[in-house]
Amino acid sequence: MINNPFAEKGIIACQCCGSGEYLFNEDGNRNGYCGNCGARIDWPEVELDDWNIPAVNLPKLCSTVMAKYGEREVKVWYSKYGNWMPDGVMTYLKSPDYWRYLTENEHEESNT
Repeated sequence: MINNPFAEKGIIACQCCGSGEYLFNEDGNRNGYCGNCGARIDWPEVELDDWNIPAVNLPKLCSTVMAKYGEREVKVWYSKYGNWMPDGVMTYLKSPDYWRYLTENEHEESNT
């Protein structure tokens, strides 16, 4: 059985025990095994330059990504609490339609 924690839309949980706790460790990285039942977690691979659906894949916590709301692209920060925030502004946004990691050029532009 493939234990994809994103199998049910909007729910991140172990498919063996149904627990959503202990899937991430303290620094925000994904655990390889469920902290509740010990089943192996088969996290889907995230392509660094592809658009991802937030219900299926989430960015690494505390990372700046490009988010798409309809046709509009916005640089946002994904907080360690799972909130989407505009880069440099302390407000919350709804979950985007799609997101992707920044390209090297976009990283360089934001650092200058």
